[in-house]
Amino acid sequence: MEVLVPGTLPEALEARAAYPEAVPVAGGTDLMVEVNAGRSRPAVFLDLSRIEALLEWRRDDGRVLVGAGMTFARIARELGEFRPLVEAARTVG
Repeated sequence: MEVLVPGTLPEALEARAAYPEAVPVAGGTDLMVEVNAGRSRPAVFLDLSRIEALLEWRRDDGRVLVGAGMTFARIARELGEFRPLVEAARTVG
């Protein structure tokens, strides 16, 4: 098993292009259950957990953009003014 650990979004995109079979992973909760149960054996993991651009949120022209790497707990803690989003995060998380 190989693990690719890009530090930036452009590096992650380059790694994905070079290894299209790589399985992206950040928290890995669901994926690692499958791996540990022997139902999945990816040859290559693409670790996205260190990419700052995926861990941030920001306001932009009246919208809130939430990075794919933000945890549900962090959404609930930092985005309380967006109640539907927080409720959805609590339901999933």
